[in-house]
Amino acid sequence: MPLAAVLSRLAPSVVAILLVGAACAGDANLTDTGKGKPFVTADFPGTVKAGSTQQLEINVENPGPGDIRTIVVAFVLVGPLAGQNELPAPLIALGVDGESPSVAGVDPSPAGISQDGTLYTFEGLDEGESGTFTFDVKVSEQPGTAANSVQVYDGQELDRASGVRVETTVER
Repeated sequence: MPLAAVLSRLAPSVVAILLVGAACAGDANLTDTGKGKPFVTADFPGTVKAGSTQQLEINVENPGPGDIRTIVVAFVLVGPLAGQNELPAPLIALGVDGESPSVAGVDPSPAGISQDGTLYTFEGLDEGESGTFTFDVKVSEQPGTAANSVQVYDGQELDRASGVRVETTVER
């Protein structure tokens, strides 16, 4: 049988296998229901003075598909980076009564704050919109590394989540 004839017979099977493989692999930027996860970036100085107050800007884009009804910004404790042994101090420390000792202000004003002061809820973002959430961070008096993971998710659909690590060096 000529090679062209063999290839023409195999082509539909190869295409079917590739399509099934692509469908099974999924898109890491989409949830199982096909809604888009937010794209998150954070801007914070790489080196800060102990005891200073610095702005942490968290930028959130909703690429869609789907609107995000409620934005939740959560500050999560992190471990050391690969190859390091030192546990970083939290940039945003746990607090009480809805206040973190590390947060001096938030813009825009959140709709809600968790009891420990590490979760902030904001109005959502329509598909294609973006927003910036600015936190005035009171830096620790202790020199060394300070870090948190910043997780951003839809308060109504928890699997619509993305995050970034924010790390700085605190100097005297």
